[in-house]
Amino acid sequence: MIFRQYIKKKRHKYGVKFFELCTYGGLVLNVEVYSGTKFQDAEGLGQTGAVVLHLMQSYFDKGYHLFIDNWYNSVSLTEYFSQRKTYITGTLRRDRKRNPQEVINKKLLKGEMFFQSLGDVSVTKWKDKRDVQVISNALVPAMVKTTNRHGKEKDKPNVVKIYNENMSGIDRSDQMLSYHSGLRKTIRWYKKVGIHLMEVMLSNAYYMYASVTPCRNVKNIKDFREVVVESLIVPPRKKRLMRPQLNFHCLSAIPATEKKKTPTRRCQHCRKRTEKSLGTNV
Repeated sequence: MIFRQYIKKKRHKYGVKFFELCTYGGLVLNVEVYSGTKFQDAEGLGQTGAVVLHLMQSYFDKGYHLFIDNWYNSVSLTEYFSQRKTYITGTLRRDRKRNPQEVINKKLLKGEMFFQSLGDVSVTKWKDKRDVQVISNALVPAMVKTTNRHGKEKDKPNVVKIYNENMSGIDRSDQMLSYHSGLRKTIRWYKKVGIHLMEVMLSNAYYMYASVTPCRNVKNIKDFREVVVESLIVPPRKKRLMRPQLNFHCLSAIPATEKKKTPTRRCQHCRKRTEKSLGTNV
């Protein structure tokens, strides 16, 4: 299987790769199964950029804000998003082309921030427990106060803050799919792909059902799945007895003889009908 992927850091190291575009709440808007073929790179952004353009093709020029991780991001991709009137924020790898080297090589103490901007695109470096590079065309980098879940305040760049607050859609989607999953170990890859896509559609249906029905009878996704399955099950139809036709006839058994235990004989009814259709004289 040429499109089977190996990812060292994953728990399941081998599998089929899915590219997904999700909302903040976990609704999957677009999905693409990696099939081993390259995406068309008409804008010269590389294969990672081509994946993003393929998933976002219906959402450009509408003012949306996309949050992505460092596997996809680059300066060229962010500039392209600015041209298409779409915001983008995400982490950035150190070895990407066109990265500002002054920002990448800057030595910082813990808590310090340094950034450079070119037009709408700004690349920020912030020292936390380790160096973090963030690129965005939506905000001018600045330090802001944040509060963690333990109530402790901390200074953090606004681009890092907004990224952490909104980069959870894909995690929410994976979380919803992990509950009562129907996936099983199998060497038939198409079975896993089919089951996964069905579970994505069920998760989307539950998300939309929960968002428009505040006082809902179905409290969780497990009950929602059961309701969907019950609605799809067709009750068995009663067997109808065959009505005898005009030319209907029953064959009677011929008793055995001394010379032949299982005697046979041509059916007289079928013989007459066959000879009549052939136009022969009886």
